Amino acid sequence: MIDKINSEKQGELLLLCKHFIQVENPDKVKLSSIDRLGVDLRVKTGEYTDEYRIAFRYPVSSSEDAKSELVKLFQEAWERDNGFWQQYTDMAEEGLPIVSKYAEDILRSANK
Repeated sequence: MIDKINSEKQGELLLLCKHFIQVENPDKVKLSSIDRLGVDLRVKTGEYTDEYRIAFRYPVSSSEDAKSELVKLFQEAWERDNGFWQQYTDMAEEGLPIVSKYAEDILRSANK
């Protein structure tokens, strides 16, 4: 499933970066894992590679539920990109899904 997403859904992965991680134009984004609580993305920008976790809004209990939640993240990112998200004020007030940066490229600290 991960290989298929990485090969067929690059546009959607880029939108996740843009709207949830606030990384506008990564050179490469790769889904590295998916579990019952969310997805992990490896994002390369320039010479740096960082890893992020985007939580699902609801925990899942099966691979089908995980696919569904991932599609919901893709859909929300698309709606935000196309200006439709603000039309749903109750959802717009929910804010972004929980995102955490859990790994930063060690080269960045060497260059500080």
